[in-house]
Amino acid sequence: MYTSQTLRRTAHAATILGLVIAASGIPGFALQWFSVTVQNGLISVSRAVTLPADETEFIVAATTRVDVPRQAVIDVLQGVGISAANLSALRIDNPGTARISGTGLTPDGALLWIFQFNITTPAGRTADFVQKLNALQKKPPDPVVDVLYLSRGSSSEKSVADARSRILPEIIAEARRKAAQLALSADQTIAGPVVFVSDPARVSGVVGYQSASGLIGFDALNGASFLGNDTQATFSVSLRLGKQ
Repeated sequence: MYTSQTLRRTAHAATILGLVIAASGIPGFALQWFSVTVQNGLISVSRAVTLPADETEFIVAATTRVDVPRQAVIDVLQGVGISAANLSALRIDNPGTARISGTGLTPDGALLWIFQFNITTPAGRTADFVQKLNALQKKPPDPVVDVLYLSRGSSSEKSVADARSRILPEIIAEARRKAAQLALSADQTIAGPVVFVSDPARVSGVVGYQSASGLIGFDALNGASFLGNDTQATFSVSLRLGKQ
């Protein structure tokens, strides 16, 4: 049986060690790093992975005066592949007399609309979309007065799903290995059957952008966030094994 002393000792050791190395079965004996914790018989295992950047996510900020209709801004951006469906944030800002970052424009205290769009493109179309955005920046179409953008590599939902299906058996196997260790330390020959398995969780944070706007002038991208999948993700699962 599992004793409270055994569980406390194992949980303490897992907390200190944090990471467990296991052979992956990949040719070349690649190593996989698992984070393992044990508490009250619940075994939690997670693994951080790097996903392929098969997409590119863009944040595009278009600035215009507040008297401009919203649809008019969206209409002039449709030519580069930006639509109303890509609109992720809309705010009014007052830059005062600060110049608009990246331009020679000073809004003279006028209120501005800032349209934020999040667009994801396949990696193979990234260069073409960047070229279109650069053209917008050089000559913003009326009534837009400024266009700024950021980009990062992103993983498609298919890549995330493929990684999840590949990694889940490995994580559960590592949890079973830890359960076997617990069974031996409790004088059992084998661990009991699986009686609880959590739904595999993927942890991937939303990445925000903060500029030094006080130094470089008004920046329409300040506070913008990437909303898609990062290329770094952590998959985790928790399970509980019954007593043999």
